[in-house]
Amino acid sequence: MLMNRTRFKQIWQWRIEISEMPNLDIYAKDITYSPLGIETEAEKVGCIVFNFPTSNSSTSISMTMRDDEDKTIYNSFSTLVSKVVNPDGTVNLAKDYLLTMRKYSLFSKQKEKVTEEWKVIPTKVGDISETKEDGGYLEFTISFEEFRSF
Repeated sequence: MLMNRTRFKQIWQWRIEISEMPNLDIYAKDITYSPLGIETEAEKVGCIVFNFPTSNSSTSISMTMRDDEDKTIYNSFSTLVSKVVNPDGTVNLAKDYLLTMRKYSLFSKQKEKVTEEWKVIPTKVGDISETKEDGGYLEFTISFEEFRSF
């Protein structure tokens, strides 16, 4: 089995494993997510507003990736996002786009540990940033939404 290796691995990064991309070596430069959240609904009584909890909210996950000049990771993520909604506007079944994503924290001496695992929907391939410093990397964000809120 061929593994696409990146030359970006750093101790301060996280390794990301995505079920639909088992042969891709993915490292995130930064990750943003909110593990806990409560949705509320406002109710106005006179001039006072009361907020009442209505449900748990799902986790939104956003990561910044570095990619090679062939856009290997970018193209793979774009394919994942395109599996959610068809060009005619119809939405596919969850079995077609639901992913398992694991975040591995990297420790000294090349040890790593799974520190988060989510069932997610790929929702966005974000802005691309290209730079000529440090070897001319391509950076972009990818976003996911957790499939369920509990």
